[in-house]
Order: sequence, then structure tokens, then C-alpha cells
Amino acid sequence: MQVFNKADTEKFIEQIYIPGQNLEASKLIESSLDISIKIPRAFQLAHHDSTAVWLRKETDKISSNIFIYSLPLSDSTLPSPEHHKRIRNQLTKNYFSTHIEGSYMQIDDRVLPIYYQSMTFDKKETLQARGLWGMVNDFMGGSFLSYMIVDKERQRVIFLDGFIHAPGQKKRPELRKLDMIFSTFNIDQL
Repeated sequence: MQVFNKADTEKFIEQIYIPGQNLEASKLIESSLDISIKIPRAFQLAHHDSTAVWLRKETDKISSNIFIYSLPLSDSTLPSPEHHKRIRNQLTKNYFSTHIEGSYMQIDDRVLPIYYQSMTFDKKETLQARGLWGMVNDFMGGSFLSYMIVDKERQRVIFLDGFIHAPGQKKRPELRKLDMIFSTFNIDQL
């Protein structure tokens, strides 16, 4: 599996970064959130404020999204499945809706549970989550992956979230691409 994943990773990195990087978006994230991450050229800025950046890539068949948010470090924001679900649902309710009034994004764990894994990411305590999302009051959904990364030095938790909307398409390759983008995340080298 390791050999397969390594070959897979190299192929995806080529696909993602051969067209170039969105240096403007990467610099915006670095200056506003104090985070280094390489954003592919295909991703465009959809929203930016003092604590959040949302980027998206739209094609005829797939919408791929990156959402980065900075939370103050506290007992209620430490990485855990309960905190992840509460925080993600709160953030997506505030930031993501459709043209239908009263619609908002939420985790959909009624059929498939969320998969959680504790890990080290960029040498930081991290909780990874993978699951499904759905739009409340609208017919839309897809896959997501999230990382809750503890940055003790800056007393914050970084919430890296990627989600896909791709009706009738394979989601795994698109989620792997988001994972590859997230693997360029760094805060210690700034």
C-alpha cells in the first residue's frame, strides 16, 4: 500500500501543480492567517475575512473547495470528535448556503459515520476527519475531509477543511488531491 500511495501521490502532485500555483491566494493566507500552504492555480478566492479563507475550483462536473479557519485554543476547541462535529457544523452553517433561503451545510452522519484519526500533522497534534456533508433545506451533498491542528505557539487551532460536490463522479481522486494540497501546510517555516 505504501508503494501504491507513493506513486499515487506523485501523480496527483503533478496534476495539481503542473499548471502552477495561485501565489496571490497563498500570500493572502500567509499574511492574514499566518499559515503557509501551496494553493494550485485552479483554485480561486471565494471569501476572505480576518479568521477564514475559502477557495474553490469549479469545473463542469466537480466543485472542489478549501476552507481554512483559525480558532482560539481552548478546552472547547481541542481536537476531539465531538468538538470537530460541533465546530464544523457551526462554521459551515455560517459560511455555506445555496440560493435557497434557509439552506446551510451540515455533516450528514446518518448513514455513514465520520471516520476520525488522531495523528501528527506538520509535527502538531491533529485530528483528521472524513465523512459526508449535506445541505439542509436543499438537495446537495458530498464528501469532506478535515484537519484540526493544534498550534500551541500561537494559542490557536487551525481548521483545514476540504469538501467536494461531484454528482455522479468519483470523489476519492478529488479528496486525494485536497489531501495533497493540505500536505503543503506549514506554520513553523514562516
